[in-house]
Amino acid sequence: MVVDHLEPTSEEREQHLLRERQMLAELAVIQRIRSADARLLKLLLWIGGSFGQVNRHGCRLSLSELNLTHRGLADLCGLTRVTVTKILSRFRADGQLLPIGDDDLVIPPFP
Repeated sequence: MVVDHLEPTSEEREQHLLRERQMLAELAVIQRIRSADARLLKLLLWIGGSFGQVNRHGCRLSLSELNLTHRGLADLCGLTRVTVTKILSRFRADGQLLPIGDDDLVIPPFP
């Protein structure tokens, strides 16, 4: 087996940088949401839409596959780990998040 090193073209590098800039701008908007509940839900929707699986049942994301802990989520949205854990528990109890297995979540579509 031969593995070649592929160098991205300048256009590919530019597209990558534009996508990175767009993602950072989206995260900055999320961090400005006042309500902690709304901020965390928006972050989960953003992560799910960007890195999860979207289907008719909602948006499925695996926190373990993404190597995301409650601490990591807290850091991303400017909350404490304790707050994130409490909100996630409340979201599960209210049906805003549906747990699948140990680390997978489905965010059902909103009416």
